[in-house]
Amino acid sequence: MNTEDLIVSLAADAQSVKPLPSIDARAGRWIRIALISSVVLALAFGIRHDLNAAAGHPSFVLLGVLGLMVAVGASVSSLRLSVPGVASRATGVWPVGLLGLWIALLVVSALSGGASLAAMYHEPWHWACISRVSLLAVIPSGALWIAVGRGYVLDRGRSAFLSAIAGGAIAALALQFVCPVDRGAHLLVSHLVPVLVLSMAAALVQAVRTDR
Repeated sequence: MNTEDLIVSLAADAQSVKPLPSIDARAGRWIRIALISSVVLALAFGIRHDLNAAAGHPSFVLLGVLGLMVAVGASVSSLRLSVPGVASRATGVWPVGLLGLWIALLVVSALSGGASLAAMYHEPWHWACISRVSLLAVIPSGALWIAVGRGYVLDRGRSAFLSAIAGGAIAALALQFVCPVDRGAHLLVSHLVPVLVLSMAAALVQAVRTDR
């Protein structure tokens, strides 16, 4: 079969393809889904009784804004990785940088509150918070990964990591409205570390699948 015949054959068998919405539109849709699911689950868990007082504290607001920025940045980056020609090696760097800033702020908060590095190391794991942040992350992370999968995923490991980070950031943000403990060490160990562990696990699973 010559080239012209091959083109005619491929054109005859071609089916109509509906183009995906823009990355910004898909990210905006995901943010709505993530926020709605998080609000519903947070209400089911029960809102903390001292929310009015906690919400007036600058650190509460700063951590909430930072968590939302991480979620938005990671969601956009993961979606960019599913569009050939759009992503680059630097895709995902700035939301990961914000995540590092988030961790640093929690460490500084813990140290300024009188805790030592040794005390932070021995901070107890609060399994109620760990289970809740994990449950809160399931829907947004899964929804984003489905949206990413509708494109052509170029780097499954990095895409999975960013999708899980985005969902986990929303989950950690929502948990602030449920958990009455605002200690930096607690927020780091029982709210953020589980998100990091789950995100790395998701990245590892998808990377292994890619190798196969």
